[in-house]
Amino acid sequence: MIGHVDLTQRLLPAMRATGRGRVVMVGSMLGSFPLGFRSSYVASKAAIKGFAASARRELAPFGVGLTTLEPGAIATGLSARRTTYVDEAGPYAAEFGRMLKKLNRNEASGISAERVAREILRPIRAGRPRPHYAVGSMAPAAFTLARVVPQQVMLNVISAKHDL
Repeated sequence: MIGHVDLTQRLLPAMRATGRGRVVMVGSMLGSFPLGFRSSYVASKAAIKGFAASARRELAPFGVGLTTLEPGAIATGLSARRTTYVDEAGPYAAEFGRMLKKLNRNEASGISAERVAREILRPIRAGRPRPHYAVGSMAPAAFTLARVVPQQVMLNVISAKHDL
């Protein structure tokens, strides 16, 4: 989150001076659909979404557009490099283990980084970009469902998808 804000602040003077520019902030679908045992990650991605929504209004008068992209699981090999901190004998160990196994499986079969890069280009190339884009992890269905069911239903769906 800090990097997103810092880079945007560094680029804004030039964009304001030319009267145009596009910023695409990449978050995660977990910023919209929180998952247990991922609270720090979820909070950082939700912060990106909140910052972008607020800054979008501030930047519009200067011709600068701000879009967020929320990818789902991306097959980057992160699962093999992930550091986990859990007390194996603690009260969360079993649930955390189930969630992590499912999360790792989702990431292994996720979309490619190249697909995410192509999605980043969509708002950059668009004449009038949307404020929000999402790709992977059944994004169209998830965001559509989230508009018509209570939030707790979505939280339950996300939890069940991750064996919680």
